[in-house]
Amino acid sequence: VDIEINMIDASVKAVRDILENKKKFDGVKDTLKTRLVHLFFRCSRAQEAAEEDDDLEDLDKLKCSVRELINTYFSPFSVIPAIRSEVVNQITKSLTSLNISQSGQGKEKQKGKKDSNKRGSEVIDQADLEDAGPSNQSSDSSAQRRLLRSVLRSDYLLNPPEDLLLQSGFSERGGREKILNRVRLDDGSKNPIVIPESSESVTSDSSSSSSSQSPPRRPSRQKRRKVAVRRSRPVSDWNMRYDGKDNGLNLMKFIREVEFLAKSESLSKKDLFRSAIYLFTGPAKTWFMTASENEDFSNWKELVQEMKKEFLNPDHDHASEIRAISRRQGPKEKFQDYLTELQKIFNSFTKPISESKKFEIVFRNMRSEYKGHAVASNIDNLADLKQFGRKLDATFWYKYQTHAEEPPTRNRGQVNELRTGAKPKLNPDSDQKSQKTRNFYRSSKSENAGEDNDPKDSSCEPPKSKNTREKKNSQQQEGLQVLLDKYLPPREGMCYNCRLMGHHQDDCQRPKHKFCNKCGFHNVDTKNCPYCAKNSQ
Repeated sequence: VDIEINMIDASVKAVRDILENKKKFDGVKDTLKTRLVHLFFRCSRAQEAAEEDDDLEDLDKLKCSVRELINTYFSPFSVIPAIRSEVVNQITKSLTSLNISQSGQGKEKQKGKKDSNKRGSEVIDQADLEDAGPSNQSSDSSAQRRLLRSVLRSDYLLNPPEDLLLQSGFSERGGREKILNRVRLDDGSKNPIVIPESSESVTSDSSSSSSSQSPPRRPSRQKRRKVAVRRSRPVSDWNMRYDGKDNGLNLMKFIREVEFLAKSESLSKKDLFRSAIYLFTGPAKTWFMTASENEDFSNWKELVQEMKKEFLNPDHDHASEIRAISRRQGPKEKFQDYLTELQKIFNSFTKPISESKKFEIVFRNMRSEYKGHAVASNIDNLADLKQFGRKLDATFWYKYQTHAEEPPTRNRGQVNELRTGAKPKLNPDSDQKSQKTRNFYRSSKSENAGEDNDPKDSSCEPPKSKNTREKKNSQQQEGLQVLLDKYLPPREGMCYNCRLMGHHQDDCQRPKHKFCNKCGFHNVDTKNCPYCAKNSQ
């Protein structure tokens, strides 16, 4: 399909160059028209074989280019007055020659008359009488119908006939008759049938029914309302920029969102590639300008490939797979939220993984109660598991309810309970005083019993300063928190080695520690990890 598109594009450009040059155009006029019609039908055949959206859009644009050339240089509805008058004169000459041939055939059929001159005069007189009579009007209308039918058979595929007639001024003749009000396609036929309607036939139904030669009237179509077409936003107005400072962690997400937004704005890949400079900022913008000057890419597909080579790590898919395997459903996490987070990781792969692999990862990292229900229901694919998970979320809705969403409880007393009046309000000053407590200190006993009663030697233990106690407590809490953070499962995107965000454990520059490569559990190997060993069972 791509080869056919390139060949058609080159042929259209060659024909356009010849048409724009008047000297070359005069000699091969009919040949160029035949060539353009042939290219139009080649585009139609290529559209039937095309599967990608980019190819279909390119073929549509080529068909529009062919339409424009035919309507400009070969149509009686051309915007160039000289070409329009030339085509109309050719049609008039062909009709004139057709009438002369028909009149000659009529003369040959009339045999047996003696005087040929009288016979010729009778034919002329008869023609004059026919011009004055209503039969001549019907013959003129039929000739006009044949003219328009022959024109529309060649130009209907180019533009709607109503628009062409309105642009060229052929919609009225003689101030009374409208040549074309409606074009209808019969079933199974591609040629339009033109149904002329006069002002008299519209006003009076009896006159139209009385004439046997005029075609039957059909109910007119309702006029279609013009729908305003929304213009697509330019890429410069999109609030999407990529700077290349995240080591490629969000590159696949960025590319996916850009392509979705381009599709929603009806923007082709070619137009997206032409405006790609507005999608970058910072170092990524500098790289794009340099690569564009070096002609490293020529379309959107090649640009995406170069972006992956430039900003993604070589082991990006492996790191994403480890992230997906280590992602587990939380104790109070809905299945839908858990699946959405895993889908984000799946979309970050440069090469998409199979549905069976996705199902294996999602199923293995579910909570035990969800997994048990899924096994009992014989769920074996991701689509059924998604629907089943929604039902289980609706079943376990009370687990995901926050305290703010809980309904208020009423204080209900016993049947025989005696309710007293309102409690007396306490004095706030007395509350503050009651909260204050006195400090007592134990006296230190000396080894000498005789010295116990000596007030001079008896000494009280000095009170510890408040700052010293708070400092000691804070140190203990920090130590416990650091120890707890090491043994808690790390969050998504966190380094298993230093427990910091923004990089992978393989790229960590800090001293290496022992941890499980699957779940990040601290101070254990992957083989001896209690969590992974339990889940593998």
